[in-house]
Amino acid sequence: MPRVLILFVTVAGTALAQPAEPPAGWSPLSDLPRLGGPVFERSASTDPTGANNDFRPIPPGGTITIFEHSGPGVIRKLWCTLAAKEENHLRKIVVRMYWDDETNASVNVPLGDFFGLGHAQYCHYVSAPMNAAVGKGLSCFFPMPFSKSARIEIENQGEQEVRKCYWQIDCEPTLPPGELGRFHAQFRRENPTVAAPGTGPEEGYLLLDAEGKGRYVGCVLSVQSLAPQWWGEGDEFMDIDGRRIPGTGLEDYFCCAWGFTQPFWAPSFGVPYVEPKKEPERATAYRWHLDDPVFFEKSIRILMEHGSQNERADDWSSVAYWYQTEPHKEFDLIPVAERIPRPMKEAVGPSPESVEVPGAPTAEQPRRIVVPPSEEEPGTSPFVAALEVVLLLVWLPVALAAAGWWYIKRSRR
Repeated sequence: MPRVLILFVTVAGTALAQPAEPPAGWSPLSDLPRLGGPVFERSASTDPTGANNDFRPIPPGGTITIFEHSGPGVIRKLWCTLAAKEENHLRKIVVRMYWDDETNASVNVPLGDFFGLGHAQYCHYVSAPMNAAVGKGLSCFFPMPFSKSARIEIENQGEQEVRKCYWQIDCEPTLPPGELGRFHAQFRRENPTVAAPGTGPEEGYLLLDAEGKGRYVGCVLSVQSLAPQWWGEGDEFMDIDGRRIPGTGLEDYFCCAWGFTQPFWAPSFGVPYVEPKKEPERATAYRWHLDDPVFFEKSIRILMEHGSQNERADDWSSVAYWYQTEPHKEFDLIPVAERIPRPMKEAVGPSPESVEVPGAPTAEQPRRIVVPPSEEEPGTSPFVAALEVVLLLVWLPVALAAAGWWYIKRSRR
């Protein structure tokens, strides 16, 4: 498995520099013996005094620039980690990326969702271009080219200080030849989706709406169910340059089947967060288009039905990732209050207050009733428990006596 991951990471890191049709016999490891090439540059949170305080704090409302470069280059690795105590801080801390002196960010996403951590929840997963090692080590290997300049900043939109922010960003100070798109990522949320039974894809959840020439490379989708039953029965649709390409179901698109019943992760698809198992109330899934590219010449729209023919009203949020020529269709990030996840339903039975978010409409549908563990999973009956006690009291002395008799008899030999 580690070798497979290395191969996929190598593909992700060198995809922009490879020809459209690699020569016969080429593999992701083929170029490793090749000597020569640009020496990478690094932007890091290293303590300038030489001490070991290799981090920066971010005050409430504060912004720090973690990468700034003039001239051409390609970012090959972005790693960071945080020490923050504020609840839901993964949705309150924002990462923005600007390429080639643009004023509207190409990446404008909550930090947690950007690294595949939906619902503001840490979890461990490892994929080819994006990872959350042991939950806290956040890394991205999507190549990020630019020709004039690049700037990456992190803003703390929370009410408490981010005590420590560590980062390492590695950049090649040259630009490979050829037409290279700029990296983009956008966060969306519909809370809740509007139930419209019997409708089609146009009433579905809009994952991406981009204009220009580019390549869609994947997404992270987080859903919180607000009603019983499986919420992912709807189909996905890709509108590429005006041509509609239909799918067969949400879990099929994420290369899964029969729902998301347990967490798993793989190089190009996975569901790292499922809570609780079997019938998840919350789930986060990712899908990377590495070996199955999705190119577009003029435009792309990706829509997902929320339930079969949009009959469900659930809490959906997502991040779409793509490359494209500039300028891009401008987008902004919704306010902090609209990004806060709904609480998990802890009470048994109806309790609308437990899923209310200030400023968000309430889903007009019954809530999933949480069954107590004693009823959800069969336990030990009183009869069986009593029988176990009797057997223990009767057979344990017999077993001990037999063992003692055997030991004494053997000692006399």
